[in-house]
Amino acid sequence: MDRFIGSEIDYFRRKDELLEEIITFARGRSELETTVLLNTLDREGPRDGRIYLTVTGTSAEDADSGQVGRGNRVNGIIP
Repeated sequence: MDRFIGSEIDYFRRKDELLEEIITFARGRSELETTVLLNTLDREGPRDGRIYLTVTGTSAEDADSGQVGRGNRVNGIIP
């Protein structure tokens, strides 16, 4: 959530730390090879700078239809 991130540098630092924590957690619980991807569309820098930050902590504020709990009906309408 955006209120906890001070800058783009802070965001990418925290993202890297979180990714390492997730990988360590997952690998410690499975003997299978583990790959973790996190916010793969993020881009650093002023020209292409894009990062996934939200105000509320969910994708609902950006009309993302992939949010848990929503689903397509047979007629294609998402309520």
